[in-house]
Amino acid sequence: MRKSIILNVDTGIDDATAIVFAFFQHNLDVKALLSAKGNSSINESTKNTVGVMEYIGKCVPVFKGLAKPLKPTVFKVAGVHGKGGIGGFVFQETKTKAQSFEELESFISQQKRKVTIVSTAPMTNIATLLENKKCRKRVKRIIIQAGLLGDPNYTSFNIATDPLAMEKVLQSGVKLIICPSDMGHYAFLGKKDVINIKNSGKTGEMLAFMFKSYKDRVVQNNVATHDSCAVACLARPKIFEFKKARVFVEYNQNSIGILKFDFESKEPNATVCTDINIREFKKLLFNALNKAP
Repeated sequence: MRKSIILNVDTGIDDATAIVFAFFQHNLDVKALLSAKGNSSINESTKNTVGVMEYIGKCVPVFKGLAKPLKPTVFKVAGVHGKGGIGGFVFQETKTKAQSFEELESFISQQKRKVTIVSTAPMTNIATLLENKKCRKRVKRIIIQAGLLGDPNYTSFNIATDPLAMEKVLQSGVKLIICPSDMGHYAFLGKKDVINIKNSGKTGEMLAFMFKSYKDRVVQNNVATHDSCAVACLARPKIFEFKKARVFVEYNQNSIGILKFDFESKEPNATVCTDINIREFKKLLFNALNKAP
């Protein structure tokens, strides 16, 4: 049976790849896309989300998320991954009209089957959504791309942008799976990978164009696959290793939220990806991209 999924994305380069990846997984049924404020404004994120979806010939409801974090934060970042957050790629005029966040709450509460939320963006939308009891009952689990196991002081964008929202999600009681950025660093795309993607079709050409503006301090001139790894956690969990942990938000001396992992805790609140089969992941990713137009 296909797994019902809603993607919470602040569509930039990494998210665009994950959207394509999710739509072309045979065992995933993408029910809706939810835009989030991230590296760019909520309007730009929504525009990018609709643009990617229509570019690959898909049509599901797109909901415009919240424009502000639950609590103002001192963490700021700008100009990431080029113009518009997608390397200056320009979509033709789109037809899909984004619906409101309130309409999303109604949409989820009316789902016959429980949905899995895969969030590759700050958690503002999700924390707010879970306050609605009807919605919370329809959420089977949440997969979250955030944190870094290899650097306990890493200020993950998806956490630092709205740490209070992440705290609320961690306390929600919903089943949580955390996919740290380590996975995307391990399974980075090198120059040959990008060439193969570019040659796969018009979708590959779009992504390859965006990749030219991709920046990641760990993989440097290569392309990390953080967000696609989060999707893969749901599509093919067998290619990952997992451990239970107590995951929590800690604030550094600059009052910036950092995601911490305690694997020794006797009171775990999440399952955490700790390793990935790189070969199998790339096989899964390329199979999906080859199915795209």
